[in-house]
Amino acid sequence: MRFTSPTNVVVLDADLVTLPDPPRIELGAGPGGYGLAVGHVGRTEVQDAARRVSDETSRASAEETRAAWRSLDGIERYLIRLWPLDEGAA
Repeated sequence: MRFTSPTNVVVLDADLVTLPDPPRIELGAGPGGYGLAVGHVGRTEVQDAARRVSDETSRASAEETRAAWRSLDGIERYLIRLWPLDEGAA
């Protein structure tokens, strides 16, 4: 995938309630064209775990429910790779 950055910073889009300070990636090569590859692991596992948490916390306290949902953190992981493109080669 290719994208053009008008600045030297990419800010990841996120739910500001759960991630109030979304990650900012500084692009060392500055503004311009970049290649982008995104991968992830754990999607199925987190969906299965979320169903279990939902079922198990239907009668739990707010604190227990919050802790159960937080236990899902880190199950799904992402790898984002960015590299500057040679603008002369397209």
